[in-house]
Amino acid sequence: MNIQNIANEKWVWWKPLENLPAKCWIDTINVKAGQLTILLSNEEETRTISLKFNNNFYMYKVAEENCTIKLLYTLIAKYGDPFVYDSAFYLIHNSSYVEWLVQQSNGLLQADNLHHYCIFGVDSVLDVIASQEPEVKITCNDSELSQD
Repeated sequence: MNIQNIANEKWVWWKPLENLPAKCWIDTINVKAGQLTILLSNEEETRTISLKFNNNFYMYKVAEENCTIKLLYTLIAKYGDPFVYDSAFYLIHNSSYVEWLVQQSNGLLQADNLHHYCIFGVDSVLDVIASQEPEVKITCNDSELSQD
């Protein structure tokens, strides 16, 4: 697999909803019947963020934070501290992962039809390549119910 080279990539904040937390935990990743569902929670665990890719994802990968230190430092050098620390949600244009997946598909997939999403969790990093933006929902957790 081609090692991610962000020199030619353009990372931008991905804000499908205005009130997404800057930091979150990646709680659950579930693949069932062609649907990828990702559940995240904010650091205080007062909100749950749900991302659903309905029959439109092609690849996902999760890496522990300590395996992505070079990526983090490269992003900080390229975009600055606030870019990395003020958001957890990114969209990558001209993605090296998309390029790799297109090559591996031997012409079945086209880069113009694919989007690379990256979520920097509190202790892990999640990458998803999909053909459409996911359905995104935020729900508030009832703190009284969670204490039982």
